[in-house]
Amino acid sequence: MLFKIVGLEHAYQHLGHANTSRPRQLFVTQSRVLASKVKEQYLRYMTSIELLSSQLEEPVIEDDHDDEDDDEEWPISLPRYYSDLDDSHFPLFATFSQVCSVSFLLRLS
Repeated sequence: MLFKIVGLEHAYQHLGHANTSRPRQLFVTQSRVLASKVKEQYLRYMTSIELLSSQLEEPVIEDDHDDEDDDEEWPISLPRYYSDLDDSHFPLFATFSQVCSVSFLLRLS
């Protein structure tokens, strides 16, 4: 499952995200520890892929890349409504109870 998440995210980042929307991937488990460990491993894989890519290609400077390790918090604070989730929330590694706390109903303004 983790390799599929990594593969889709890598393809999106490097194969033309200009004409497609970002995949909204969820990894949901009952265990908070498992969710955090899977996210940690995901970040390691993505860092390794980026390092390998930078060695094979000319370096590309990206201004909009945030270091996800800097804002690592648990529990993850999710918006109240699913429609308020943005691309920075994905891929999302969360517990079932966190996902249940997000309302999947559209907000009526």
